[in-house]
Amino acid sequence: MWKYFSHLNLFRNFAALFETKQIFLTFYIMQKKLWMGAAILFCGLTFTSCVDHADNPADKPQPFDPKGSEKFINEAWMDKNVKPGDDFYNYALGTWLKTSPEDDAGFQENASTKQAKVLREYFMASSNPLAQHLVKNFKDTKRKKKDEVKTILDQMNIQKPKNAADVLNEIVRLRDKGFYPIIGSAVDGETKTHSFRAIITLGQQGTPVNQALSMDMTSAAKKIIENILTVIDEIENPDLKITDEYVEQLMTRTENILKLEQKLFEYTVKQSESDIAVPGLSPARETVESNRIATRRAGEASQFTLEGLKAAFNLGDKASFDNSKIFKEYLEGINAQLAGNDATALQTFYDYLRYQPICVLGTFLPVDKNASGDDYSYTEEVETNDETKLYFSGLTSSIPLLANQLTLEKMRELSTGKKTCTTMLEEMRKLFDERLQKLDWLSDATRQAARTKLQKMQFFVGVPDQVYDAQFTLDEGNTLMQDMLQLYAQNHAIKEKLIGKKLEESPLLMMEISGWYGVHNAYYNPATNSLNILPAFCGDDILPANDEYTRYAVGVVFGHEMTHGFDSSGSNYDENGYYRNWWTDADKTTFVDKQNQLIALYNRLEAYPGQPANGTRTLTENMADYGGMELGYALFLKDMTAKGMSGEELDHACREFFLHYAKLWQAKLSLAMLKAYYNDEHSCHGNRIRGIVTLMDDWYRVFNVKDGKLFVEPEKRVKIW
Repeated sequence: MWKYFSHLNLFRNFAALFETKQIFLTFYIMQKKLWMGAAILFCGLTFTSCVDHADNPADKPQPFDPKGSEKFINEAWMDKNVKPGDDFYNYALGTWLKTSPEDDAGFQENASTKQAKVLREYFMASSNPLAQHLVKNFKDTKRKKKDEVKTILDQMNIQKPKNAADVLNEIVRLRDKGFYPIIGSAVDGETKTHSFRAIITLGQQGTPVNQALSMDMTSAAKKIIENILTVIDEIENPDLKITDEYVEQLMTRTENILKLEQKLFEYTVKQSESDIAVPGLSPARETVESNRIATRRAGEASQFTLEGLKAAFNLGDKASFDNSKIFKEYLEGINAQLAGNDATALQTFYDYLRYQPICVLGTFLPVDKNASGDDYSYTEEVETNDETKLYFSGLTSSIPLLANQLTLEKMRELSTGKKTCTTMLEEMRKLFDERLQKLDWLSDATRQAARTKLQKMQFFVGVPDQVYDAQFTLDEGNTLMQDMLQLYAQNHAIKEKLIGKKLEESPLLMMEISGWYGVHNAYYNPATNSLNILPAFCGDDILPANDEYTRYAVGVVFGHEMTHGFDSSGSNYDENGYYRNWWTDADKTTFVDKQNQLIALYNRLEAYPGQPANGTRTLTENMADYGGMELGYALFLKDMTAKGMSGEELDHACREFFLHYAKLWQAKLSLAMLKAYYNDEHSCHGNRIRGIVTLMDDWYRVFNVKDGKLFVEPEKRVKIW
């Protein structure tokens, strides 16, 4: 997946809502400079060399001089004082990183921002009745933060628990409203039955706190929690006095919630590193009566067990459990807290169950610009009365089924390069198949299984002719928060109705229930053996008709998604998307050995100053990056030689290809964002360049790299696919 997880708008809104100026400015200054882009999934491929050498040594061109006079298209971005073999990312982009304007966020981020603006403006001007209803409430400037928080609290109506069973009962009730604190029960594709099922697993965190923790900004996460609790207390007790005693109690409650959030974050990171992918949204029941039945079934349980969870959620044989060691350890920790019905623990869970929906819905809260007390800071969007940017972003991320319906036509219009993209994909499929036929480390049995999987892979480019017809309704007279509460509950019920539906019936439905087609993304779905290129990557801003080098560099994205089906995770699924071993034992052993070699190569890089990269955590993505580079480069080389290029002319073109690939990863990342990447399965932007080029033999030759920090001896340059 080309993962985009910066969630900048959610941060900005929470900073304005719940943080003091000092904490907010830490976020705001950082976020103005950041882009967290995304991530591809490919595998390693090996193809032919770039240069057609003459037999006569006298005809050979002089070796490339990194500081020489050769000019490149993006010459102004380069820092030729850096040796390519020491840091190719800074060689390609060093001057841009130091001198680019504040509003230049990089190639992909600039394109993503432009597309988001176009889609937002389309939505705001829509004639669709639901869109018009939401737009009217987006523009309502009379809403007050406390009034909307009170709306959430009234709708949730959380009862103070007396024991573990009460806590579980409240989790179940929130689940039916579309919120998943502590324990999630997701509707997602399940590979064993190849159908949609409810997956009981880790709960959902509010994005702002999750992202603060990912960037090692514990004080910011704590401040968000503290201020949400304060607003809750002020609503529930209008005569609240902020005494020293109250502040002391508030700090204790805040710390206790923070510990819960840190534990959930810790296990979420562990889960992302696991070889077994666990889905994580949430299902619902159809009637109010079933809620009552589930509550009775929870009984007086003193702890959370898988059997008790299944009974409480009333899912019968529609549920699948996260049987991983990670989830079991997480449950043990929750049970340890609830043991003995400790009053402090029960208060913590009571606070958390009220706090979590507010945190999740925070992006839809208005900013009280004349609020007294804390001196709230406002983002550029708020200062220019354009909070609609925040609300639209929140809608697309939280209710993608509706967002897809309301923006489908415009997204189709933006997919100008759909034909080009599809053609490139088919060419890459041929190149990959040729490579599979020649690999010397695969047995015939594994080779044939891999070729079959490749040939059956489905390509979905742009948007489909129709999206899932989810029926959403909104009541006249709602505030925006009432709208969102209504949509969350309906979204939850709609997804529950999918339980039992076979994945083959609609291979795109897994995407549509969890993501908006308008995001800056591309991905491979192993459960349907399908490759999905969303509109952002087949529009003219990313796939320009008049920029050949950029098109081939973006082809790396297409290649990585294709080869994602053959990385350390995707290789566990067969041609029909079932979790099945199609490897011989000997081939699997060799494959794992090659993975370990790749891990070692990435471990020698730095994630951020003083912190070695984690090659194990990023293995799947690094394999994907390498494979995508090999496929994209092979397609480029084939087409350039077909045009008659050879010798130094072709060498120069190859150098431009590598430099244009670096352009895809332009980003000015702060230390905090680099730390966030360390907790992610993707390598940071710079390492996605530094790591990949060191595995490419032609990169060494065309840039005359014979030593340096990045240099890897030829025999250690791992070759996989």
